[in-house]
Amino acid sequence: MIVIAIIGILAAIAVPNFMSAQYRAKRAELPGAVSSIKIAELAYAAAYDEFVDAPLMPRSDVELDKTQAEWDRVAARQFTEIGWAPDGMVRGNYQVTGASETDFLAEGHCDVDDDDHLFIMTASHNVGVSTAVGDEWVF
Repeated sequence: MIVIAIIGILAAIAVPNFMSAQYRAKRAELPGAVSSIKIAELAYAAAYDEFVDAPLMPRSDVELDKTQAEWDRVAARQFTEIGWAPDGMVRGNYQVTGASETDFLAEGHCDVDDDDHLFIMTASHNVGVSTAVGDEWVF
């Protein structure tokens, strides 16, 4: 009986930690992707003296949860123009807004734990990658 109680206590501690680690692993796509988009935009601007807007991809109607979505390279032609595309399927949505000759805002959004609080990564010409969970920003 004591052994079963100890196993139950250990399971009660381990399961939430396991779920948290799983969500962190699924969100790990965003920092690398947003950073790569920033680098692609900077390289494009070095060659053509302007940044490029890119629409919300894979699609605005894709549910942001732990399931992966197919990246449509044809619809994402602006991302292809700057030389960026993910390898395979994605869990987040990505976009570039406010592009001009001097700046842009690259964003990635996901909600892998399905709690209706978006995990948001942003980067711009002058600012490195920053993170927000819901309304709380984490640097």
